[in-house]
Amino acid sequence: YLFPFLLPPATSREVAQHWPRELRASSPMVFRGHRFQAQNGFLPPGLFPALLARCRHLRRGVLDSSRMYNNCAILRFSTKMKVIVRINLEAALLDVVAAAPTAEEIFLGGAKGQASAVIWMAHVIKMFLRQSYPQLQFDEAFLCPSPECHRQPIEEDDDDDDLCCGSYYCGREFPVKPVKVFRGEHSCEADGCWNQLGLGHKLETMVLQDDSDRICTNCNKSARFALRSCD
Repeated sequence: YLFPFLLPPATSREVAQHWPRELRASSPMVFRGHRFQAQNGFLPPGLFPALLARCRHLRRGVLDSSRMYNNCAILRFSTKMKVIVRINLEAALLDVVAAAPTAEEIFLGGAKGQASAVIWMAHVIKMFLRQSYPQLQFDEAFLCPSPECHRQPIEEDDDDDDLCCGSYYCGREFPVKPVKVFRGEHSCEADGCWNQLGLGHKLETMVLQDDSDRICTNCNKSARFALRSCD
């Protein structure tokens, strides 16, 4: 943990020990995901180890060395809700995906600052990217929430060296944009964002670029991103 860049890459079997697999349309799991894609098609190899080092600010137990790799990390916010943060250097992608049995279990934070774990983690990652890699520009997108778009199939004869991380999402990307771009000063560490405190995650609310087209090309369902009917 002291040297994140020395961590090994995750294999499909290792991820499967902590993450839902063999998902179907009838799966009770609820998913939400957010994607960052570098506009120039390049992510520095040191970006993910630096992000893992910053994750030391998370509450004790959320991140553990047994769930850390150089291409992904599985965060356990509760016994039922987990978040995977994964990077795909070849495609210049950085994903945040949360999974839980119910929508309510994805929420974190106090009453006034409550939001999904994906919104909180996307916020701290965005601030990290802007402060540590200001020369990089990113496009952002929501991932389809349907369980069948988040399959991680593993066959009995799978090679243990299969480096699956970042490749098993098969749904559509839904591009998003900020309601208003935040250009002020903000410290996630000082404001408690890593512990889901305060209202830092509301500094730059993201909305769909095209709200009229929500059909996923993989599952053919209309994507609904709000976790509550009133959202």
